[in-house]
Amino acid sequence: MPEPLTVVLVEDHDDLREEMLDYLRRPQWRVLGADSGAALNQWIARHPIDVVVLDVNLPGEDGFSIAQRLRATHPGLGIVLLTARTRPSDRSTGYRAGGDVYLTSPTCCAGCSAPSPARATNCCPGSSNCARPAATCGR
Repeated sequence: MPEPLTVVLVEDHDDLREEMLDYLRRPQWRVLGADSGAALNQWIARHPIDVVVLDVNLPGEDGFSIAQRLRATHPGLGIVLLTARTRPSDRSTGYRAGGDVYLTSPTCCAGCSAPSPARATNCCPGSSNCARPAATCGR
């Protein structure tokens, strides 16, 4: 049996982080939560990570800075940026920082549940990122 995919969600709002962690849990996924870049660093030091889902508006080190740092140190890591920032300049900043996927809020969690960041880009019905009808995207 293949190793589970390890996903770390970095979100500073406790209730939202817990809700998203519950949604992301799958039998073949190991899902961890962190409330800051410093907490993410602790997970990375102890566990190999496959994908990180970053809130852009974190206190202290923001998601853009974390993405840039991770892209430099972990080039194969999947990086998903999740934010309320909808301006094209913010999206551009996110991709330049190293993000593979940039999802804007509100978005359904289905956009975050694809097995790889590349598949997440086309699966977020109901959000401004939606590229597929809701009927084609499921949990």
